[in-house]
Amino acid sequence: MKVDRHELKGNPQQLLSMLAEAAVADKQAEKQKWLGGGLLGCGCLGMFFLWPLVVGSLAALFSLQLNSATAGGILVSAVLIAALIGGFRIYKKASEYDLDDQRLALVQAVLRHLALDLPPSKELELVVDFRQADTTPFLQTGDTNTGSFCQPWLQLRGRFLDGTAFSIGIEQLVKKKTKYKRKGNRIKRKVGERLIIDLKTSPSAYPDLANINEFLGSPPARLRAASVKAVGQRVKAVLMTERAMPYVDPASVGVSQADTLLEGLVFVYRGLRRLKANGIQA
Repeated sequence: MKVDRHELKGNPQQLLSMLAEAAVADKQAEKQKWLGGGLLGCGCLGMFFLWPLVVGSLAALFSLQLNSATAGGILVSAVLIAALIGGFRIYKKASEYDLDDQRLALVQAVLRHLALDLPPSKELELVVDFRQADTTPFLQTGDTNTGSFCQPWLQLRGRFLDGTAFSIGIEQLVKKKTKYKRKGNRIKRKVGERLIIDLKTSPSAYPDLANINEFLGSPPARLRAASVKAVGQRVKAVLMTERAMPYVDPASVGVSQADTLLEGLVFVYRGLRRLKANGIQA
């Protein structure tokens, strides 16, 4: 599975099998990147320390002034150049399959947790995007060096055992600022996520959801409710994580964490059940 946007369909076990294969390929890609990076590093170090030998040998080769003394230098030069080219190609190829580990782990964990509440043979629709959020396709304002980005990287659709149709999405929000300095650019990123939980209940299982806000209670600790709208049998909740400040691990505020998404889903479902219980008591 490449670092790209993927649209997958299948029952929970089929999707988990696809993701397990992707995880194996991801680990292999990470090893290949280490190999490619090592070859690149060795080639660069060799060029740095042996550049007089390399330059002299190449000059002798182009001037056709070959002898036993320059033959060794030409061989060393060939080895270093091969290491540079080979290392670059291996690293570049492996990078195409090196997936975002947090995103992959989140999707796997969510599917495993939800599988108990899903019909085992029913098809799910999964869209997952492993590309980096702060890139041109997701630019909202500014430019790629200093701008705001919004990437819808996860969408999961299906139906629970109680007949509720669901659509769960995550959008990653990034604010990026680049400071240009002589010793290298300094990049600051603020990263947060928006969770979108859209449920359409069965009339036989739940009453009208118009008053669900009265029964939701407080959102989970790492989330805040941006909006909750309900009409008829449908409720759509938008929950926000905090934005991780620059140089802070986004996972510390719940970004791209399975627990965050599941807590958000439980928050909405708990409101549904309280609303239903209130209707029964009435």
